[in-house]
Amino acid sequence: MKYTIKSFLEKGIKNALLCNSFFGFYIAFFISLPFFSMINVYTFILILDIFYLISRIIYRIYLLKQCDYIEIKNDKIDYSRDQEIRANYFGDIIGIIIYIVLIVSYQYPNSTMLNGIVCIPLIYCFVYFVCAYVSVLKNYVTFKAITILSSTIQGVMLFVISLAYALYGVLNCYEKLAQKGESVNVVMIQMHDVAEGIIYVTYILEKYPVFTIIPMFISLVLFVLFIYMTPVYQLGKLKLAFQVVNIFMVLLGILSFFLANYIGEFITENKILLMNSSMYEGFVYEVVNGKTYFDNFGTSNIKNLFYLAVLPYTFGILTSNVIMELRVKYAEKKSESILEKLKDVKVLTDEEKIQLRKKYYYFGGKKHNFDIFEKVKIEE
Repeated sequence: MKYTIKSFLEKGIKNALLCNSFFGFYIAFFISLPFFSMINVYTFILILDIFYLISRIIYRIYLLKQCDYIEIKNDKIDYSRDQEIRANYFGDIIGIIIYIVLIVSYQYPNSTMLNGIVCIPLIYCFVYFVCAYVSVLKNYVTFKAITILSSTIQGVMLFVISLAYALYGVLNCYEKLAQKGESVNVVMIQMHDVAEGIIYVTYILEKYPVFTIIPMFISLVLFVLFIYMTPVYQLGKLKLAFQVVNIFMVLLGILSFFLANYIGEFITENKILLMNSSMYEGFVYEVVNGKTYFDNFGTSNIKNLFYLAVLPYTFGILTSNVIMELRVKYAEKKSESILEKLKDVKVLTDEEKIQLRKKYYYFGGKKHNFDIFEKVKIEE
């Protein structure tokens, strides 16, 4: 009976540590809900939930070192289970971010500044790690490129704003159709609102370098985390994704020279409408030299906007490429050393051979090279 209870508990703990990250998050979250009205108890349970998710990450790091979840079936390599477990790293980080946001907002509900300083960057990281989770789970270049693009606040803001405008347009269109019962030409967004947003964002980026420098270093940290938490056998596609994003940024830089004049003219045309808006009054009276900046806003400011928006990507990608090359070279040396170990056939057991072969494939070893190695070994 003791053995049965012990084995049951061991199995339960293992399942709790290895289950899908979102399932683990929901379990921990619903356990804490009954204590919602008790501030200190609820906060304490949320902290325990964070430690639970951290323990899941540590346990998986230890477990995955053995590469047990890479399967070799009929001489074919199957990474699907390994990818799923490794993707849960990012899923658990998402859960930790949500819990920290809940703790801060619950403990300091009236502190708008603290909530803004802590919660906004965490929510932006949340978007990034959701993309990273999918990219490791599915191992598509497209998802990896989207993850890289979502590594800056500018990128996430652009996505959210685009989504908001698209949703606004759909709802506006639906409302018009419902009222008139016929198809109509609907202006999805107000052009002067777009012009207002461009002026505001450009002013912030030009006048406050901290809004460029901080995202630049945050994106670099996220890139490095992404590189080291991506399994080695996916680095080829990750490298390609970085190259795709790099080409996209170069094309965007070239395009900015042609678009800057057009956007500058667009802003000038909408300045008359903006001068009658509440935005203009707030900008002129609340911002230092606001009227001068507004009146002189033109093509040069648009070029600066493009440059400052792209800077975190270019800096992060250049640095990340160096780090990735170092990791790829380390992986190549590791896979070569594993092949050397496999030469000692007489010393190794069958289980050890399988284990080493799995590690060889984890470190990006090619099946073609392994087959050649096996053929040469047999001939010898």
